[in-house]
Amino acid sequence: MVWEWIAVLFLATVPAWYFKKRGMETQGPLVLWRTKKGLKLLDKFAKYRSFWADFSDLGIIFCFGIFGAGYLLTKKNQAKVFFSYILFALAAVLATSPTLLFGNLANLDGILVLLFGGFSIFVLYALTGNTLTIISNYLLGIVPLPGVAPIIPGLEVPGSPIFVPLSAVVSLVILIIVHEFSHGIIAITEKIRVKSLGLLTLGIFPIGAFTEPDEKQLNKIEMHKRMRVFSAGSMMNFVFAFAFLGLFIPVNAIINPQLEAEVATHSEYYLIRSVTPGSPAALAGIVNGTKIYNAATAFQNRVPGKTEILNTDKGNIAVIRDSTGAIGVTGSFQNITGLGLDFQLKEIGLEILLWTATLNFLIGAINYLPFAIFDGARMFEDMLTFYSTRLGLKDGKIAKKTTKFVGYYILLLFVINVLPYFVKTI
Repeated sequence: MVWEWIAVLFLATVPAWYFKKRGMETQGPLVLWRTKKGLKLLDKFAKYRSFWADFSDLGIIFCFGIFGAGYLLTKKNQAKVFFSYILFALAAVLATSPTLLFGNLANLDGILVLLFGGFSIFVLYALTGNTLTIISNYLLGIVPLPGVAPIIPGLEVPGSPIFVPLSAVVSLVILIIVHEFSHGIIAITEKIRVKSLGLLTLGIFPIGAFTEPDEKQLNKIEMHKRMRVFSAGSMMNFVFAFAFLGLFIPVNAIINPQLEAEVATHSEYYLIRSVTPGSPAALAGIVNGTKIYNAATAFQNRVPGKTEILNTDKGNIAVIRDSTGAIGVTGSFQNITGLGLDFQLKEIGLEILLWTATLNFLIGAINYLPFAIFDGARMFEDMLTFYSTRLGLKDGKIAKKTTKFVGYYILLLFVINVLPYFVKTI
């Protein structure tokens, strides 16, 4: 495990020096890859302006909940805002406590926070709650669990038993593309020039992407249009999260039993070398060379007269035990054999569906957090400006100072949530 992390650290830092020598733009270990390819594709999607306007407005509600809906009531008709909020409410219930649909009121406090303040306040609420848990565990002498963790394909999530498969790289690529393309599409619909698209890597590892709009135009346009641009990325992540989850559930229901059956038939089995004449096995038609996959069933709990169903390479065979509980075979256990390419492709396909849904949802929610490096910070300041103006505070200073204060508070929460990696007890 140590050598794996050393290799990851090497590949995350040294390549940036190599790329910088060859003229690439770098910032420490970060490498920025810019391109104008793909801009024409954005123009084609941006033709559907009415759809994208409603789509990004829905993102504002996802970000701010009731406050977002209240803001949009000054910009759109009530019917559209009401319908958008209902969609958000359904997504909120499914995301935080799907059992509520069946009458279980678990996590009701989380649902109410989400409905009221959107994902920006919900993530802040969850992060604050986990921080208080970590602090209380320290005070009680209990080793706390970290509240945040990096997700690196091919490695376990630190502090948890969750292994991130290499196939999750595909999920990361999907996440990045749809997020940044959405920003670009909305920027174009709002008549903001997009200079380039780009990929951000930590060494050789892709950790993000970016759309580079004209910042001067972005800062000068109407607040509503600017919030649309920033809301679109996470909104598209949520759409992909629910879409891929909707695919995963039925596909998993069909394919997972097939995978389990294949694992069972390729795990350790009992190879029959001889069958006693006249024995229950002989009467059932079992012959030499038959493979029994559920050998534990065959050789444990030998109840006389009991009918056992043996899972074999020749199908399921019913055997009635004799008066001693035996079935009348001898043989030996064989080692595990390899699983075929078909099995591996099915497994990888399920992994991609699950991790694409998971990562899109996580990033979509976290990106609405009002923290400096996330889109939520710019949206948060604009929303505070709107409501403070309604209260007669028109200079915007309160919104800017409050956003900065909240940002520092969130930074403190992040520090405490990663502290258990380095400090076990105090």
